[in-house]
Amino acid sequence: MESTIVVTALVPLVYVVAMLRFWRSTSALAAFVLAVAVTILAAFNLLTLTLSSVQEIMLLLVTGLGWIVSRFSEQYLAGDPGQPRFYCWLNALLASVLVVVVADNLLLLWTAWVAISLSLHQLLVFYPERARAALAAHKKFVFARLADLALLVAIGLIYWQHQTLSITALDGIWRELDTLPLSMQFAAVLVVITALLKCAQLPFHGWLIQVVEAPTPVSALLHAGVVNLGGFLLLRLAGLLELAAVATGVLLIVAGASLVLAGLVAVTRISIKVALAWSTVAQMALMLLQIGLGLYALAILHLVAHSCYKAYSFLNSGSQVQHSVMARVAPGGGLKLRTAMLGSLIAMTAYLTLTQWFSLPVSAAEWLLLALYSIGFGCLWRRRGWLLSLGMIVALVALHLVFKAGAQMHLEPAASPAGDWALIWTATVIAALGAGGWLVMFGRNTTLHQDLYRSLYAGLYLDEWATRLTLRLWPARLPEPSPMLNPVLAKETRP
Repeated sequence: MESTIVVTALVPLVYVVAMLRFWRSTSALAAFVLAVAVTILAAFNLLTLTLSSVQEIMLLLVTGLGWIVSRFSEQYLAGDPGQPRFYCWLNALLASVLVVVVADNLLLLWTAWVAISLSLHQLLVFYPERARAALAAHKKFVFARLADLALLVAIGLIYWQHQTLSITALDGIWRELDTLPLSMQFAAVLVVITALLKCAQLPFHGWLIQVVEAPTPVSALLHAGVVNLGGFLLLRLAGLLELAAVATGVLLIVAGASLVLAGLVAVTRISIKVALAWSTVAQMALMLLQIGLGLYALAILHLVAHSCYKAYSFLNSGSQVQHSVMARVAPGGGLKLRTAMLGSLIAMTAYLTLTQWFSLPVSAAEWLLLALYSIGFGCLWRRRGWLLSLGMIVALVALHLVFKAGAQMHLEPAASPAGDWALIWTATVIAALGAGGWLVMFGRNTTLHQDLYRSLYAGLYLDEWATRLTLRLWPARLPEPSPMLNPVLAKETRP
């Protein structure tokens, strides 16, 4: 076991050394190669790896995305005098994330969790003269401190109850229990609050929307990896969450509401980066909803797919702008309702066929979420063409089945089936999202559509409320913005 700990510790250690020497993508490539080598050796039983399958997947995902972002940053910041400082904090961030991934001790995990927030803060204020970036970083700093405090109190309660901080040992203890004492119920609620804050769920989401002022590589790494850590934390402590009905209820309610609101707001945005940011809030909500329903394999697949897609989207955001302009100049006719319905029907048929072929059971909660995915595939049908869309549907369905089959052997045991109230709530969330999306996209020229669109475009003014409350509780000295560029922000941040 000691040799295994040394081998897994080498991966974040590469970034620590790089942080001191200001190495660029070379260190990220070395960490990725080392992570792949460790995983392959473990697969062939040449190395006894103490990491779970969730940790192995995250290890490869973080090192792979870290390499891509580091390589992109070399060209993006070429000639910038702050490039050495950027790589210093980028490597510190990646090292901290990897420590969170491989850590089996809760106190070590919390220390790296705090280091992630502090490193990210330095990247978010890389251009300190930008007022909106400073305001977003300040809000993120405040919310992160609340999350750190909640997680620290939860860890203290867990140690007080079980006298151990080993996640592996705690998972074994929790899975032998039928009920949790009140202190552990409260600890589970604090863990859920930590995850909700880390995943930028409403109403504490505004910082994630506004950090697009930071360099594009920071946005890519933030949306593709850092915000996913809330879901990863819940997956690591799934044994605790399964026994905490109150904590699960809080998770499902907040994540469901965030999914509906953020998903509908994203449809109204024009800015490419802002739309992607709102999409991240909605996608994180969907991932947390899956975890609350006990669909761990689906949540892990969603985490991986979203990370890869969002990293590509942000790093390719310049091309996205060009594609958006071309679509407005020469529109393709827009999305038709019958086309979306046809694509949704084909997606559900493909999943039903493959599940029957491989004899895999599908729970009621899983069917509800698959219906939501099918609606998304139906919308993709018109935009990408039927052949490419069908190929993507079959590929993602097959990949989900692989994760589902693998979960029975390698991943943590699935949670108990969701209760009736959770299924009813999930169905309500999906119905609200579908009805609201239909009204926004197809219900034009009606008073209800105009009122709804206006409110959604303003984000229901939730961030304005959170911003005023944050500055009132924790004032900050921000750079003076130009009143000509943004009079509203100038009024809000003026001392």
